[in-house]
Amino acid sequence: MRTALLGFTLDDDRMREIISEDRAMPSQTHRFAWSLVRALEAAGMPPFLLSSAPVSSYPGYPQVVFPGGPFSAKGRRGRELPFVNLVLLKHATRFVSAMTVGRRALRSESIDTLLVHGVHSPWLWFAAAMRAKGMTTVVVITDPPGVIRPEDSRLVVNLKRLDRRVVAASLRRQTGVVVLAPALADEWASSVPSLLMEGVAPEPWPGSTPGAGPQDGPFRITYAGGLSDEYGARALVEAVEMLPDRDIELQMLGKGPLEGWISQRSEADSRILPPRLVPPECVPAELDRANVLVQPRPLSMKEARFSFPSKLLEYLAAGRPVVSTPLPSLPAEYAAVVRLTDDDGPQALADEIDALKRMDDESRTRLGILARTFAAQEKSDHAQAERLASFLEALRAHS
Repeated sequence: MRTALLGFTLDDDRMREIISEDRAMPSQTHRFAWSLVRALEAAGMPPFLLSSAPVSSYPGYPQVVFPGGPFSAKGRRGRELPFVNLVLLKHATRFVSAMTVGRRALRSESIDTLLVHGVHSPWLWFAAAMRAKGMTTVVVITDPPGVIRPEDSRLVVNLKRLDRRVVAASLRRQTGVVVLAPALADEWASSVPSLLMEGVAPEPWPGSTPGAGPQDGPFRITYAGGLSDEYGARALVEAVEMLPDRDIELQMLGKGPLEGWISQRSEADSRILPPRLVPPECVPAELDRANVLVQPRPLSMKEARFSFPSKLLEYLAAGRPVVSTPLPSLPAEYAAVVRLTDDDGPQALADEIDALKRMDDESRTRLGILARTFAAQEKSDHAQAERLASFLEALRAHS
């Protein structure tokens, strides 16, 4: 099976530049893309990379023209597809470049199986065209299409609503889909075969040890992700403010619309550190310095049932106790390795953090070891590779 991965898989240096300039901070997209590459390689199907820069439309990202061209990243070959980074033109030029540059690359590499990362409609319709030519096409759906954000203009909101219908129609034309949450397949791709695969746990950071975390200094609570209400950042800050214990500190790694507000709260409460943006390759070391890792995504958000936060697998692989809101998309097996809150409010988060803080070191160490063992045995690249390979082989056999 000769595979290609169409998406946003670029090298770390390029992504550092994008993350430093882009208000959307696509670091999670970057990490998930490379986890897919690892899984495919572990399955004996190293992919050729067809990629595009994961940037917000101008002026969200200051560059307009992306010329594309061949590239090499982490020892893998690929081709970056050109596009014009303006609303409407971005979709049109990405589709044209896929149908021309991308199709030639697939032909020259003798690709028979195309995986698409994400529900980006130009990629999906290109994949549908390749399926019509006899290629096996599989879309990896990480989020619902057309998620509307508070900063979106009326034009962008209307275009996203239209894009949802376009995406739904294109998904029906694929060979299969891989989803992070069951509701993604139920809602958007119920007519095609699906595989539930929440993601791929990263390899542990070299030198890190699973357990309770550092024993000297304050009890450190760490969050890594977007600093916005939709990811629960405000609720986590408010949870820490509720705690009476002074021997704690909260470190939030990322950027987003709540950066200024969190900085203000840090001035009022010394336990809350100013938010920081660190390069993706430095995140594991930051997680290693934590005593507890928190995933506070709200249950009340409209997309909660579609949402599996892939950072949760990073947290488990870090080998630290993990607190999470009880998202409806979490498979039942996670209840044994994650401390689930009663709800998504600040008080529920505070209660679980306080319970972990009061726990003895031996008990917290067991939780950290349990978390990493689960990630390594059940969600590693090799474990997920077996499931992914079986799914792809079954699709090819029946297509």
